[in-house]
Amino acid sequence: MKSVSRSSSWIILLVSVLAPLSALAKGQPPPNQAQAEAQQQAARKAQEEEFKAQQDQARRAQENQAKVLEETRRNQEQALKAQEESARNAQMAAVKSQQQEAMKAQERAQQQQAKMQEDQVRNQQRVQENTQREAAKAQENAQREAAKAQENQVRAAAEAGKEQARISTVGGAGAGFGGKNRAVETAAGIRPFTPRALPGQSVPLNKALSMPVLAEGANAQQQEHAQQVQQNLQAHLMAFPLNQGPTNINAIRNASINNYFNNYRGNWNNQAYEINRANTFVNQLPPNDYPYWYHPEPNWVFANSFVFGNNMNCGLDWLRWGWHPYYGPPPEGFVCAADYIPTPWIYIPAYGVWRQPGLMGYAESGPPYDYTGPISVEVLEPRHVSVRDPYTGYMDARVVNVVYMYNAFYYPEEERWGYMNRHGYFLFLNL
Repeated sequence: MKSVSRSSSWIILLVSVLAPLSALAKGQPPPNQAQAEAQQQAARKAQEEEFKAQQDQARRAQENQAKVLEETRRNQEQALKAQEESARNAQMAAVKSQQQEAMKAQERAQQQQAKMQEDQVRNQQRVQENTQREAAKAQENAQREAAKAQENQVRAAAEAGKEQARISTVGGAGAGFGGKNRAVETAAGIRPFTPRALPGQSVPLNKALSMPVLAEGANAQQQEHAQQVQQNLQAHLMAFPLNQGPTNINAIRNASINNYFNNYRGNWNNQAYEINRANTFVNQLPPNDYPYWYHPEPNWVFANSFVFGNNMNCGLDWLRWGWHPYYGPPPEGFVCAADYIPTPWIYIPAYGVWRQPGLMGYAESGPPYDYTGPISVEVLEPRHVSVRDPYTGYMDARVVNVVYMYNAFYYPEEERWGYMNRHGYFLFLNL
């Protein structure tokens, strides 16, 4: 474009110079000075316009080049930002991955630690159970030996009484059931060392009471314990239909209660006590504090503690002592008859052991042979209850092992303690 413009300007200049010469050659007069100047001015204007056009073209070329450079710079900046963003994302992903791996490693470590702690607790429980079992065996052996020694003493005393009765009696049997020998023991206020055999046919024990139920997931050792409990119950309790029980149940019961509450004196835990209705009673729970499974029944109450002779308040800590977790949640109290009275001796036929109010342990032996007052029998029985699910509204069947406290009274004719349970059977203690 520049070469063409220069050529046109040279042509215009050449024409302006040659025009007068051509006119002169033809014999015409040369143009005047004004025309020459006009031609020169036109040539200069053409040159100026051409120069201006060239300048505009150069300026536009520079502007286009500047735009291209600016676009290139922006593209480079965007590429750099993209690289930085990609690097930042990659770094954040790497950090997040490391954090996740660290959290997983920490969770694995916590799980391993929890498992180790669980194994340790399980081992400790196993050791504790073994220790308790060995201690119970040792205690049972000690109780057996103490009972034998006490029985020997009673036998010696009975033999001495028999001899005295033989000397002072001229023939004939002694008054009362069982002959003169038992008459001497009864007169002396001593229970026989070997109670007489009971008449009548006993019923299977599982018909007269329900055996406690193990919680779900009980292991072999716990199931073995449950079988031993059933064997102990069958060995220590004899059940009879009520019509085959003693004929003087109410008379014996009333006489024993009245005598017991008439300032009965004794010695318990090396402390003298005197029993009356004001200082020996159970603490019943109000209806709004009943556990979810308990529904009131006539002549029965739910209590969580009792007071014995003002010397001891026996609460849930005492009741829950020795509780086996595989029988379910620890008891929230016990069910007893409305006229139940706390006593200094409590027999647990499931284990064949005695315990006393407030003492966290089993007694070394049972009551002395000269004690014929009322005792308590602690029995664990399951209750099948229905509970409404608060979320679904459906009734859910559950089993709760409940502690029952019964009063057993001494029946001289049968020479045993006995009681009537909630199922309407009469049970004698096989002691």
